[in-house]
Amino acid sequence: MEDGQDQNQESNQDSKETENANAGADTQNQDTSTDGQDSKNLDGEAGQKASDDQARDGKPEWMSDKDWDEKYSKIDGDLDYTKIAADYAQRYDNANKLVNTRKDNIRDEVKAEALQNRPESASKYEFSNEVLESLGLEAEIADDHPGLLQAKNFAFERGFSQEEFGELINMHLAGVSEFFPNWDDEKLSLGDHADDRAAYLNSWAGKYLTPDSYKAIEKMALSADMVVALEEIMELTGSAKFAPGTGQVSGAPTSKDEIHKLMDTDEYRNGDPATVKKVQAGFKRLSA
Repeated sequence: MEDGQDQNQESNQDSKETENANAGADTQNQDTSTDGQDSKNLDGEAGQKASDDQARDGKPEWMSDKDWDEKYSKIDGDLDYTKIAADYAQRYDNANKLVNTRKDNIRDEVKAEALQNRPESASKYEFSNEVLESLGLEAEIADDHPGLLQAKNFAFERGFSQEEFGELINMHLAGVSEFFPNWDDEKLSLGDHADDRAAYLNSWAGKYLTPDSYKAIEKMALSADMVVALEEIMELTGSAKFAPGTGQVSGAPTSKDEIHKLMDTDEYRNGDPATVKKVQAGFKRLSA
């Protein structure tokens, strides 16, 4: 029995040694195969590089491989560098034109987008004198005022929207409003009869000035210094100044007929302050 077992053990040992030997042979064959494959890849890459170098024999160093492979390698004989230079120059010009065209297109697109909110014409921009009132300015700007027309043209040429035009006007008026006199402050320098003096001046201007000149005076921002200056002009022309403390306005009607005649004027019907005061002073004088 022992001899049989020994024989079996020896047989098993021989079998394992055979398997190990076969495995070693397989590993060695696999390594050999891998080495062979790597060697083939390296040889292939080297061969391709050598083939490319040979194919680009004669290529100038400054020329790209792409240009050489696609165009100049196919030329028989020596390269004509004059033609090559002309070709490169033409390609540069074409690329430059393409870039400039693209820039122009982008500029036109941006400009067209910016003009979408612009009015049809400069005259379509709207302006309201309420802006002046909000700034405390007792003045008006006519629709045909040169400064306003200039602002509208400026805004139109730059593609401003109505909102942007309004912002432009507001900023300008806010800046210049510091130079406009505030009548409430100016009255303090003229005393208790400041409004009466101003109304009398307005009446005098309407009587002696041409309509255009009167319109200019009427829209002028009045200051205390201007009232005093106009009163001096009135005296120089032979007109009497407003008499403070009398409660009467110079030039007021002295009879009912004069009062009714004055009330029948456009100035009175339109609510002209000076004319209204004259009518009121006339009635007050008759009732005294």
